[in-house]
Amino acid sequence: MSNGSANWQTDRLPGGSYSVHAHYPGDGTFGGSDSPTIAVTVSPETSTTTLSALVTTPDGDFIPLASGLSYGTPVYLRAEVQSVAHPNADTAPTGTVTFADTYSGPQTPPPVLVPSTPYELNSEGTAIAANGLCALSPGPHSVTASYSGDNSYQPSGPTSPTSLTITQVTPQVDVLPSQSAVAVNSMFTLTVLDGEPDPRRLDYLLYRGVQVVDSDTLALRNAGRSASDHLFVWAALS
Repeated sequence: MSNGSANWQTDRLPGGSYSVHAHYPGDGTFGGSDSPTIAVTVSPETSTTTLSALVTTPDGDFIPLASGLSYGTPVYLRAEVQSVAHPNADTAPTGTVTFADTYSGPQTPPPVLVPSTPYELNSEGTAIAANGLCALSPGPHSVTASYSGDNSYQPSGPTSPTSLTITQVTPQVDVLPSQSAVAVNSMFTLTVLDGEPDPRRLDYLLYRGVQVVDSDTLALRNAGRSASDHLFVWAALS
């Protein structure tokens, strides 16, 4: 206190409404006293949300995604929310971030997209979609992120779109046994081993020499078929 007055200021109050009064404890000459209460309202400040697509190195470090990625490769979509005025503020935003995925690839079967469920921000004001995604449908994805806001920070977003292009992989398909001698009109079993992380279906053709004698589409599982003569299988995934 100087010359009977004192000043105090802060920019650290969280958003909300406060009732403030001043208290003077008194001294050897004057007794203590309290001021009338005044109302103080702290409005939410402007926030900004940024979205980045990350992959990991063999050592487990995050690095920016430089180009497209193959189906089955984990990608980490990270949203970060900050104050515009105080980007390094001690108080990180709270609330949720929601991702939106605009997909322009095939719609049949229904594509696997970035989940649109809200994700809670962590203590640093960031959130990662599903803690990593590895089964997004092949094709072009355009992803944005939006922040819900809280008492101290206004909503922000959607962000500028982040483009992801998921390329198809060519899985290895093995048919066991590679050769089989069976009696006419007897049953034999083919086991199809597929290296794809998310098997779909098998289209196969049965040949006698160069003539197709049977064909079908089935899920990737053991299947028994009637055989005559020596047959071999040509298999392709679709």
